[in-house]
Amino acid sequence: MRDRATKRLVDLASPEPNAFSTGPFGSAVSSKHFTTSGVPMIRGSNLSESISTRLIDQDIVFLPQRFCEEFARSVARRGDLVFTCWGTIGQIGLIDETSKFEKYIVSNKQMRFRPDPRVAFPEFLYYFLSQPSMLDYVRSQSIGSSVPGFNLGQLKQIEVALPDIRDQEAIVDVLGALDDKIAANQKLLAVGQELICTSWDWICREAEGTLPFSSIAEINPRTAVTASRAAYLDMKNLPQGGMLIESWDAREVRSGARFRNGDTLLARITPCFENGKLGFVDNLAVDEVAVGSTEFIVLRPRTNVPYAAPFCVASTLEFRDHAEKGMTGTSGRQRVQPSALGSFSIPVPTTEEMTKFGEVSDSLLRRLGKARNENQVLAQTRDELLPLLMDGRITVEQAERTVEEVL
Repeated sequence: MRDRATKRLVDLASPEPNAFSTGPFGSAVSSKHFTTSGVPMIRGSNLSESISTRLIDQDIVFLPQRFCEEFARSVARRGDLVFTCWGTIGQIGLIDETSKFEKYIVSNKQMRFRPDPRVAFPEFLYYFLSQPSMLDYVRSQSIGSSVPGFNLGQLKQIEVALPDIRDQEAIVDVLGALDDKIAANQKLLAVGQELICTSWDWICREAEGTLPFSSIAEINPRTAVTASRAAYLDMKNLPQGGMLIESWDAREVRSGARFRNGDTLLARITPCFENGKLGFVDNLAVDEVAVGSTEFIVLRPRTNVPYAAPFCVASTLEFRDHAEKGMTGTSGRQRVQPSALGSFSIPVPTTEEMTKFGEVSDSLLRRLGKARNENQVLAQTRDELLPLLMDGRITVEQAERTVEEVL
C-alpha cells in the first residue's frame, strides 16, 4: 500500500460553494413547519455513533419543498457526510445509495460536509471518522458547558491520513463487504420480527373468546439468582423497535429485574416506555438467570404458551395504550404499574393454533438468533480491521483473507 498524506478536511472539500454548512439558523425552521411529505430533515435522532448505521431513515420529519430553495446551503445529498454539532457530538452519518431519499435538509444542530470525490471517497472518510479514536478526539474538543458542541471551524481542521484514491476504494470494498452482510442480516431480523407478530395477529383474529393477559404471562415472576455476578442488561441495551437483545454487561448481583431465556422485557418508565423499548431474551445459557434495570417489567410465558406470545402482545398499540392509562408518578418520571397489565383483554387462540404459532415462531427465533450472533462476529471483525487498515498496519490483501473467513 502506498504512502499516505496527512490532509485536513478543508483540503478535501468539494470546490462547490458551501462545501461545509450548518442547518437553518435558530428558529427559521421549527416543528410548526413540519409536514407529512416534502423534503426530509436530518435531526440528531437520524444519526448514530454506530458504524453499521449510516443513516436512520425512520421517524423522519418533512418540510415544505420550498425550503430546499430558501435554505439551499443546508441541503445534503448523496455523497455528503452529516455530523451533530450540538448535543450528542460524535454522531456521524453518510448519505449514500442505500439512503431512502436523494436529498435532505440538515437541522440547526447538525452540519454537513461535501468532500471532493476525486481526492477522497466519502465512504472512506466515513470509516476513518467513525473510528473510536476519532470519536474520542471529537468529544475531547467539545465546547460549551451544559450542551456539548463541535463547530464547523473545528470540523474543517480534522486531519485525515489519506492514502491514494485507489487504496481508499480498496479499503472501502473490504469493510463494505462486512457491512453489506450486516445490513442483510438486519433486514432479515426486521422481516422475521414482523412475520412473528403478524402470525400472532392472524391467529388472534380467528379467536372467538378473550381472556386477561395474565392468563398467558406471569408478570414480574420471582426468580432467584445464585451467582455473585451475572449478565446485566442496562436500559440503553434494551431494543427500541427491534426484538432481540444484542449486547450485555456483567456486574455483581444487586437489585434489579431477574429474567431468563424466553422472557420479554418491557421498559416501564418515561420516556423509554413511549419510545417502545421492548426486548426478547434468547441468548443466555441454559438455566442462566440475568439481572437488569429496576425499570424493567418481566413478562414470562406460562406453561404451554409460545415464548414469543407475550412479546407480540406487548408490542401492540392497544396494549401500550392500556399500560399508559395505568401510569403513575410525576410528569416526566411516570411509570407503568405491573399490576395494571394483567387485566388487559386479549383474544385467545385455540390450543391447536397456539401450537402451530409456537412451532413457527420458535423456528424463526432460532434463525434470527443466528443472524444476530453472526452480525456480532462481523461487526467485531470490522472494528478490529478498521484501525489497522486506516493506519496501514495491514494490507488490503491481508484484510481480505480475514474477511473471507467470516463471510
